[in-house]
Amino acid sequence: TIKEHDSESKIFGMDRINPEQPVWCVEGPIDAMMIPNCIAMSGISTRLPREDLEYRFIFDNESRSRDTIKNMRKRLQTGYKVVILPERILHKDLNDMIVKGNMNVNQILDMLNDNLYVGHAGLLKLKNWSKV
Repeated sequence: TIKEHDSESKIFGMDRINPEQPVWCVEGPIDAMMIPNCIAMSGISTRLPREDLEYRFIFDNESRSRDTIKNMRKRLQTGYKVVILPERILHKDLNDMIVKGNMNVNQILDMLNDNLYVGHAGLLKLKNWSKV
């Protein structure tokens, strides 16, 4: 990410969110355009822009990535909701689910909401999902 000034945010899509609804957080701007009320954080470990919003994290489908697992664990340990994708989802991210997986937005939102975890239940699910 290139920033003209250090004070600028590395968040894409904050201007498009409805603060009355949960905000989905993904890694890249293309993915953020795939579902409503979604922002992209250049590097999903980026600091959150506002503390008054309900954030839900969607990490790339990388069960073998130590960095991804570490960041998912960190968000779960700090009380955030994290999507842990089911094994039947073979695509890397939201863009791939739509383009290659022929899923529509409603199917994706249903799947995301059905696989949303928090706290100890999320940490246990993450341990079983992780391949590292």
